[in-house]
Amino acid sequence: VFLRTSEKAGSCFIRTDQLDGETDWKPKVAVSCTQRLPALGDLFSISAYVYAQKPQLDIHSFEGTFTREDCDPPVHESLSIENTLWASTIVAS
Repeated sequence: VFLRTSEKAGSCFIRTDQLDGETDWKPKVAVSCTQRLPALGDLFSISAYVYAQKPQLDIHSFEGTFTREDCDPPVHESLSIENTLWASTIVAS
């Protein structure tokens, strides 16, 4: 799950040619509540968890939730394929 980037918009691009042979860059988006944290180190001080669906053969879909528990009320965000970074991909920001 893509939590944060130095890019202000919270986005990056990945290339997945090692997985599916496609060489085009695919946009990805960080979880918004972690992207808005003031500093990178703040990621280590929050209390949060991720629920993710069981592994699927379809690498083009993903469902999950990100829950930050240290807020009142807790923050719940839906996760989709746009919030994931896969192993064996090349990341560009």
